[in-house]
Amino acid sequence: MNRASSRPAPFPFPQPPEHPRVQLQVTYWPAVVERTGQIEFKVSPPEGAAAPGAERKGLVQVGARFDAGDLAFVPREIRYWVGMDLRYDPGLPVIMGSLGFGLLGMVLTLVGRLRQGAAKKAAA
Repeated sequence: MNRASSRPAPFPFPQPPEHPRVQLQVTYWPAVVERTGQIEFKVSPPEGAAAPGAERKGLVQVGARFDAGDLAFVPREIRYWVGMDLRYDPGLPVIMGSLGFGLLGMVLTLVGRLRQGAAKKAAA
């Protein structure tokens, strides 16, 4: 999804470092039964192609074959991913403050032990 417009956007297929052969846009239309439904394909020539071709569109069931001319796509399974965009964490200052105080405590302990060791050497 393109975050700017929140609409599906095509992407080069296959992804770099391979040379893109087409621009591919895939939309999943879920069904009532989990991991089933329809897949909408829109296949167009890659951006900057010397010979622009016709766009191919189609709607297939999960597991069915979509013929895009030189390429064929078969969506065999559906996997779900969830993303989360964290904009504000109210506990972050508390966590960072406790980490800072812990680090400060470790530094003070180190300095105290170094001074204590130096004092023992001077007394001996």
